[in-house]
Amino acid sequence: MVDVSAAFTVIKDVFGLLNVVNGAKSDYEIKAATSEIQGRLITLQNDCFALGDMIRAKEAEVVALKAQIAEFEDFK
Repeated sequence: MVDVSAAFTVIKDVFGLLNVVNGAKSDYEIKAATSEIQGRLITLQNDCFALGDMIRAKEAEVVALKAQIAEFEDFK
């Protein structure tokens, strides 16, 4: 299950890595930090997709429950 706080942690880590890139003195340090940033951003993107899937599933569940409530109210 995806945790929103974990997504914010990844964002915070990316900003920290951007500071590393700014302070890097060698091409190797820049490439290493850039690679790490790309990996973290891919993780963040996957987490966002998973959150979107969870939201859509919950919305579908709400619609189904509302339909069921309407059926019960019509039955009365």
